Amino acid sequence: MVSPRHKSVMKIIRQKGMTLIELIIMIAILTTTLTGFFSAVNFANRYSADPMIYKQALLVGQSYLDEIQSKMLLDPDNNNAACPPAAGTPPRSGWDSVCDYGGWTETGITDMNGNSIAGLEDFTVIVQVDNAASLNGLLGPTDVLRIDLVVSHPDMQNPVALTAYRG
Repeated sequence: MVSPRHKSVMKIIRQKGMTLIELIIMIAILTTTLTGFFSAVNFANRYSADPMIYKQALLVGQSYLDEIQSKMLLDPDNNNAACPPAAGTPPRSGWDSVCDYGGWTETGITDMNGNSIAGLEDFTVIVQVDNAASLNGLLGPTDVLRIDLVVSHPDMQNPVALTAYRG
């Protein structure tokens, strides 16, 4: 003879599938878990700069710094390094001294003749030239120009900032 307790155990073992309540609870737990996981992935993607965009910004900034540093320290028009408050007027092909770049902002990267470069339309470059730099007193304020350049992109959280000196 089979005991009542043994019958209930056998009934549990023979049960196949899940009840509606168990199914609803499982769906709720999975939904909550997946929502949290995808929120974390979205947060990580949104606040990390795409390495390619960051590298492009760095290369754009270095290219502009090379261009600026290749110009003369003293302005050939007045033979001094005193920078005017405003930048020269594009195209940059006519700029002949470092000071011509001071206070200049460009959105959409162009070559020296003002031609747009494909794929770099979303980058912004801001240039400041400071003629009061003295490299900790080693040189006088008119012997050195400090060039600060910032390259930004809408998909980068932090812009790329570069500094160079021209003496």
